Amino acid sequence: MPKIPVNVKRDHLQSLTSATPINALAELIWNGFDSGSEQVQVFLELNNIGGISTIRVRDSGEGIDHTLAYTQFGNLGESWKKNRGNNKAGRAFHGKNGKGRFKAFALGAKVEWNTTFEKDGKQFTYLITGNANNLIDFDATEPIEKQHISHGTEVIIENLNKSFSSLVADSVHLELAKIFAAYLTEYPSLQLIYDGVSVDPKSAQLRCDDYNLGDVEITNGKSITLAVSVIEWKMQTERVFHLCDSKGISLYEYPIKQQIRAPGFNFTAYIKSEHFLELDKTMSWA
Repeated sequence: MPKIPVNVKRDHLQSLTSATPINALAELIWNGFDSGSEQVQVFLELNNIGGISTIRVRDSGEGIDHTLAYTQFGNLGESWKKNRGNNKAGRAFHGKNGKGRFKAFALGAKVEWNTTFEKDGKQFTYLITGNANNLIDFDATEPIEKQHISHGTEVIIENLNKSFSSLVADSVHLELAKIFAAYLTEYPSLQLIYDGVSVDPKSAQLRCDDYNLGDVEITNGKSITLAVSVIEWKMQTERVFHLCDSKGISLYEYPIKQQIRAPGFNFTAYIKSEHFLELDKTMSWA
């Protein structure tokens, strides 16, 4: 089985595996949509006592071309997405630094990418496997031609780090709705299905207001184009700002419960500008 070495220091890789369960899962969902998939599904497999034993994130996107696997998995910070403004479906990318896949290790020690890609009219499938104990190498099998099989990728997470009760809580669909609300509104044909239930941001919304602020001056006399969408939710939730690109793709989440005091007003604000996308290319959000 050939090795895919990751060209970055081990301690930096360890830092990339830190994330809350919902944010780690969201990164894998983003990767599914970035691959051009119209639908991303999350499956939870439970053990005998009702805990999660395996997490599966499945998409029907373009898959990972085996000839590009070494680049896509080995060159952290040089994601293939940087060279393409949009995916094949014409949608804006979420991640461009190749970091998202490492968030899977915040959930489990063993992660497998079962992927099928199309080349010259034929379908090929193979596996990429990573282990939290050795983040500097991924294992890849040789591709095998398959007939009558759809392209796409399924990420399989096993040997979970914790029970992750938050991923089976009643609030999980709302949490995903908050993260993907602006994106799913921008691209209404997309579907996110979590544990058999479709995530529909509008079903949890009380109202949504959009504000186009036009050109706003920031430091050094520079101006950026800024828009804000504010969604008020039907149930209690933590107030946060999402810094997004102009299409509403969330790049960073910033809690604001102390800054804005408005009892009974449960909202999420999505601040949208290409300026945040430029920042995302050059910095790590605190």
